[in-house]
Amino acid sequence: MSESFSRSEVVNPGKLFWAIVLILVLTCPSAVLANELISATSKGKIDEVKSLLASGTDVNATKSNGMTALHFAAGKGYTEIVNILLAAGANSNAKDNKESTALLFAATFGHLKSVKAMLVAGAAVDAPSNTGSTPLIMSSEKGHQQIVKYLMGANADVNAKRDTGETALYLAARHGHAEIVKLLLEANADVSAKDPNGTTPLMLSSYGGHSEIVKTLLAAGADPNTIDKSGWSALLVATLGGHSEVVSALLAAKAAIETKNPEDATALWIASQNGHTEIVKLLLAAGANANVKDSESVTVLMIAAEKGHTDIFKALLATGADKVALHTNSARILRNPQQWYAMDVLEAVLVEDESKNNGFTALWMAAAKGHPEIVKILLDAGEDANSQVTYCIPALWMASGGGHVEVVKLLLDAGADANASLSDNTALKLAISEGHDEIAKLLEAHGAKE
Repeated sequence: MSESFSRSEVVNPGKLFWAIVLILVLTCPSAVLANELISATSKGKIDEVKSLLASGTDVNATKSNGMTALHFAAGKGYTEIVNILLAAGANSNAKDNKESTALLFAATFGHLKSVKAMLVAGAAVDAPSNTGSTPLIMSSEKGHQQIVKYLMGANADVNAKRDTGETALYLAARHGHAEIVKLLLEANADVSAKDPNGTTPLMLSSYGGHSEIVKTLLAAGADPNTIDKSGWSALLVATLGGHSEVVSALLAAKAAIETKNPEDATALWIASQNGHTEIVKLLLAAGANANVKDSESVTVLMIAAEKGHTDIFKALLATGADKVALHTNSARILRNPQQWYAMDVLEAVLVEDESKNNGFTALWMAAAKGHPEIVKILLDAGEDANSQVTYCIPALWMASGGGHVEVVKLLLDAGADANASLSDNTALKLAISEGHDEIAKLLEAHGAKE
């Protein structure tokens, strides 16, 4: 059987909505209409919000998380709805289950007009969440410059702290918001405020490579030589991050150049390890000690050799770094066996007789890790290719086992003994066992025997 409908029988969607609303009002007005108000608010439906309020819906009703319609309107920047809700009696200081106010939402998400409306309505400018975050802290962290400026005009506390000790300045410095940093400092924000670990805004901006902020903080009196509880200074973290412009600014501010981290590594050592050539040059020009050692007796030259940073190695040698200095701590190798090969043989030698502990040289490090340019520099400078200072472990043996063809060639050409051995394991035997056929042929051509 077919059915037909006339135009008059088609239900008008708008009328249907209000019919449903009327039914809901008659059956369960408070809870349902409150949800309708919050839903309409979150979708930015101004007319529905007005109608629901006109029907007597509780403007301060909350969801299970404690959020009111005002929280949603402010958080989404629906300023017209914010004003409607406030005019209807919305509590400008209502807090959700995390003690966050609508003003905090507006500040966090960057809605300046909503922030203004909330403050005009009497919202508390410094009301914190349950973690201590205030509107100024959140807007500073998120980079909302105009909101920061407006909040400070409303006398927001520029030195308020989160429970974790973070201030607005601390967070602006960490995230690279240079203009906000300037605004906060102009309002007398504490340039030396520390978190519980002793970390300062200067340290954070130095680590992040925010050179403009670093210069601003230093000009405002930040101490470049503060050390946090973990043993790090601004210069050390800037060096670790490879930020040469920041390092330059800190050196100009008289940052202590020989400060050491918990592993006894100076800025020069860290820069040499991580391949930050420009920073190495800056530090050397400022008088950094080119022969400093870390807690395991590794010099800056050795770490540059091990990592294969040729330009840094050259710069260190040119400044007088000791090319024959010895690293005497075998624990570094034993602790990191995955970095080496034939570990069973090495371990036996290293722990068998500590009286043989004469140490590891830069040549040995470079050969073992396969850095031919550095090996050549050292050999050209007169290093002995047959030096046995390293636990009687020849550099050729290490290069052969590691498959470093170019290094093996250099050592053999410099007169290294092709029959170099370790605990009855010759370089040739090791090369064969490791599958380095080209090296095995080179050794045999120089008279090596298994």
